[in-house]
Amino acid sequence: MMDIYYTNEVVVKNREKMIMDLLTNVSFNQLEEIEYKFQFDEMGLDAYLFLKDKLEKEIEIKIKEKTHERELASILSPIGAVSKKPEYFPIVFLNKFGMVIKKNTEIFVKIHGLLRDTAEMPVRMNGMNVYLARYSLEPIICNWNNYFKGNMNPMILNPPTLNISNKDITYYLLNNSDYYEIKQIYGNDGEVLRFLTDSTNRG
Repeated sequence: MMDIYYTNEVVVKNREKMIMDLLTNVSFNQLEEIEYKFQFDEMGLDAYLFLKDKLEKEIEIKIKEKTHERELASILSPIGAVSKKPEYFPIVFLNKFGMVIKKNTEIFVKIHGLLRDTAEMPVRMNGMNVYLARYSLEPIICNWNNYFKGNMNPMILNPPTLNISNKDITYYLLNNSDYYEIKQIYGNDGEVLRFLTDSTNRG
C-alpha cells in the first residue's frame, strides 16, 4: 500500500487516474496541514517533513546534505502500468534528480516518535555511498499518446520556422535533410522534455 498525502486537491486531481493505473494499491489522503521545507543550494538538499498520517501517527523526516558543489542529473524513470489495456503512455521524467548522499549528510526518519533505520543503496553510485532516498527538483508527470479514435488533421509547417504550436504544446523541429524530426516538446506550464536527435545534439 502506498499512501499519498496532500493539502490541495488540485495537485492530484488531474493525476489521480494515472497514479492508480501505475500503482497496484494506493490511497489518497487530504490533510489540513503538512509542515515541510524543501530547499536546494550548492551544498545539496535541505528538506523537512512533518505530518500525521491516516492512523494519526506522527511522521517526521529530515535530510540535510553537506556536499560542496552538489551535482544533479536527469532521468526518464522506468515505470510499469497496471492496466492490461492502457489508454496512454505514462511518462515520469525526473529533472534535476539526485540520490541522497550518505557522507556528511544529516538524516533521520521518525514514526510516532521512534527512530527508524535509513535504507542504503547496496552498491555505490558515482563512487559514493547513497541512501535509497531520492528527489527531483523538477519532476514531470504526464500522459502521451492518449487513446484517440477519429480523424487526425495535419499540422502545417512553414519553413524556415521550425516550430509548431497545437493547443498547449509547442513542437520544436530539426531539419535533417528535409526530413523533420522532433527536437523538443514544450508545455504551456514551462515543463520541457528533450529528445536526442543525434550524437552531437544532446538535451
